[in-house]
Amino acid sequence: MSPLYSNLLRTEHTNMLGRLIVLLALSLSSLHAAGESARGIAIIRLIKLEHKGMITKSYEGIADRAGYDGGEKCEESNYQCFNPVLDTFELSIRDTPENKNLINFMLSNLEKEMIIEYKVHRIAAFSLSSRTEVLAAFPQAEILPESIDRVFKTPKTGDKSSFDIFGRVLRLEKRGLTVKSWEGIYLDRKRRKVHPFSLSNEAMAQHLLKLIRYQPEYHMGVSVHYFATVRETTYDIFEINYGGPTGRL
Repeated sequence: MSPLYSNLLRTEHTNMLGRLIVLLALSLSSLHAAGESARGIAIIRLIKLEHKGMITKSYEGIADRAGYDGGEKCEESNYQCFNPVLDTFELSIRDTPENKNLINFMLSNLEKEMIIEYKVHRIAAFSLSSRTEVLAAFPQAEILPESIDRVFKTPKTGDKSSFDIFGRVLRLEKRGLTVKSWEGIYLDRKRRKVHPFSLSNEAMAQHLLKLIRYQPEYHMGVSVHYFATVRETTYDIFEINYGGPTGRL
């Protein structure tokens, strides 16, 4: 091979490698710029968790969480919506030294209920197989600490109707890109139903983020709006009470 031809090949190889590096950098930056579409907390049952990857390694799994069929025909006015269903979803954990305890906890608790904190990427991150990235996991605590308020009230915003239910919140996450809203699912223990809700009050959202970590159930004051506007549902939670029904003066 002539020196000229050899030099041309080396130059072309260098140029191609440079273009690949630029493309990879652009791809990674665009994925990073895509950001997250939600961040929240949920009660789940972990079904499977496997170690995967060749260059970038991660733990990929499958879990169940509370869900519902929005197309179910049920009597909303009699609080008969919705029958609970299992929402099976995929999740991912980055294989990093910082996640060692998280990974060990989840591997030790397959087929068990746990609480996870997570974020949902708009596009699956480069090193993960799913859009739901687990950030933390822990068991539900049996005893509510004294530091948690037993009664927590915020202004009632829904002006269509309001009512009391007994149960607990099963999922809660902050969604949206420019306009964000708190969206969740609660369990109505008496009727054995679940229902989606949206929160108007940031303080209530922060309170419920604490309560979901504990097993004891509570009364919830639910108000209903005429229109959802920027929210996903017309249901809102305005009061939590561990001692008795909500809405009392």
